[in-house]
Amino acid sequence: MPNTPLQFIGIGLRFISWEVAHPEFMQLVYDRLVANGVTRYVVLDPMHDMDAVRESARMIRAAGATEIVGALTFTVSDVHDDAHYASLAAQMTDCPDIDRVYIKDPGGLLTSERAATLIPAVLGNLAGTPLELHSHCTIGLPGLTYLKAADLGVQALQVACGALAGGTSLPNAQQVVANLREIGHTVDVDDRLLGVVADYFDGMAAAEGLPVGGPRDYDAAFMRHQVAGGVMTTLHRQLDELGFSDRFDAVIEEVTRVRAELGHPIMVTPFPQMVCTQPLQRHRRRTLRERLRPGDPVRAGQLRPPHRPRGPAGRRPPPGPPPGEGTRRRTAPAHRRGTAPALPPRHQRRGTAPAGHDAGRAGGRHGGRRSGSAALQPGNPRTETGPARLPTGAAP
Repeated sequence: MPNTPLQFIGIGLRFISWEVAHPEFMQLVYDRLVANGVTRYVVLDPMHDMDAVRESARMIRAAGATEIVGALTFTVSDVHDDAHYASLAAQMTDCPDIDRVYIKDPGGLLTSERAATLIPAVLGNLAGTPLELHSHCTIGLPGLTYLKAADLGVQALQVACGALAGGTSLPNAQQVVANLREIGHTVDVDDRLLGVVADYFDGMAAAEGLPVGGPRDYDAAFMRHQVAGGVMTTLHRQLDELGFSDRFDAVIEEVTRVRAELGHPIMVTPFPQMVCTQPLQRHRRRTLRERLRPGDPVRAGQLRPPHRPRGPAGRRPPPGPPPGEGTRRRTAPAHRRGTAPALPPRHQRRGTAPAGHDAGRAGGRHGGRRSGSAALQPGNPRTETGPARLPTGAAP
């Protein structure tokens, strides 16, 4: 696919991990991605830390990226109202390195009614920056939402083709095109080539026995717990393994409470896994994992790790004696004191020596010394093809 842009979705100042990486390491990552042909980048922070978003966009631009897209990750809560997203949109517009903005709806929660208020609020603060929409079909909502978004001025709708569409994926490209044209929009795509792409993925799914996406029924309970399909499958399996499959409804209720107590985090990786883990623990309030505890947002200027001396000076001191032991010195075993009896000659091999002898002199031509080095090998960056984007516009 020489003419298909490759897209990389970044997660703030992190790379294939949820630990914050050193800025110089992240710059190296983006440099190598650009050098290997990735041209479009999505800057996404699951907590909307705008400092991290701006710093990531700056690094990506410095690496030579063609297009940088800022992500507004959508969810439903008492916190994430239209004004919240409008404020984030204004901050992205102020960043000179962000070319486009998209509303990312990983849970498929955006209804056409909410889109009617959310999209105008966001567009009002974008100052002409193009807006895209990305919504999953988990509970069957994007079909109508995409049409409403096109009417409201969204310039691109992200879709999937053939067997990759529907289910918990994105809407079907061919159906979205047909629907847009039906209500009066002009969509400049080649229908024949779109069919070729769909047939390719349909054939691959049939040949490999892979599941095919399809329509999904609306599930009102999903709006409350927002546990996406993949995490829901894992949760069912964990309950079965624990013998608590009959407590699924109670666990879902607890998931809703945990999310509220944590400040309504957006249920996008890694938060679904973290939130759903808590109800499975016996004493949730006593075992809330440290990484879930409230803390200050990540600041780009505070990411450099503290200086730690190398060598013996940087090692932790050994633990002290147990209570009541005082400073009484324990007697080490014979093999630790160097007084163990020597091996009989018939058991000795080249490179070994009896205890108390200089092992370095008995080690052959290498002098009994071992050396080794560990080289950091660059891995293959995870990339994905850029989402199919349907340009939309009202017909004259």
